This record gives sequence, structure tokens and C-alpha cells, in this order.
Amino acid sequence: MTVMTPLSILTAPAAPHSAPGPAPSAVLLVESPLAPSADLALRRDGVEVMVLRFDHDAVHLSAEYLARTADLPVFTLDTAAPLMDEAARYLRWVKGTKGLPRPRFLYNPDGELQQTAGAFASLVDLPQLSPAARELVEA
Repeated sequence: MTVMTPLSILTAPAAPHSAPGPAPSAVLLVESPLAPSADLALRRDGVEVMVLRFDHDAVHLSAEYLARTADLPVFTLDTAAPLMDEAARYLRWVKGTKGLPRPRFLYNPDGELQQTAGAFASLVDLPQLSPAARELVEA
């Protein structure tokens, strides 16, 4: 029996000539446009990427990066608001947006945002990749 971990969901290759399966897995990616691991997640086949953007980082995003991610759903976290309120707003956004799948886990390639992203993930009942799994993805 194969156990699908968050890492294997990101890295599992699609079977050649396989019949269409269930909808792709969805991941909430903590935005870190300079981290190579973010680029890896953005290029994965079979994984729908949704972006968790921190408002204080939005002013530092390049035009090229914004163009590359323009078709992705983005939730911008208001860092001045209580995190619990932002978690509730996120859940309303996910549930209330037609065709938007609920992510199965959080992928955070940015160590500086680990504490806030981890607390947010806990509030929205979203498991994170373990430190060891993050290292494998980033290798």
C-alpha cells in the first residue's frame, strides 16, 4: 500500500497513458518569489497552486513574477489584522469562491515566515510539510 504524504503529492509523477483521475491536489503556497522551491511548486504538474501572499511583501514583487502567477488564486493576508480574523476570512474565501478547491496542505519555502505561516495553517486546519520534506523539495 502506498501512503501519500504531502511531499509525495508534490513529487509523484503522473502515470503515462493513465485515465483521468480525480481533480489535482491543491496546495497553499506561502509566497516567496525569490525561493527556488517556490518555482518548483509552481511548475509541478497535477498540483493546483494557490498563493498565500503577505501584504508587506507585495510591494517587493517583480513584474515578471506577478505575470507568471497572474492566473493563480491569491489570498493576501492583512498582517495588521488579528491572525484569527484573517483565518476566518480565508476560510470564507475558499468556501465561497466557485471552483476553488480547498488546499490539502501548506507549503512554506520561506523560513522567515515560518512562525506566522505555521500559526495560520493551524487556524485553518491545514497541515504543513515537515522540515525534512521541505529540505527534499528544495534540494
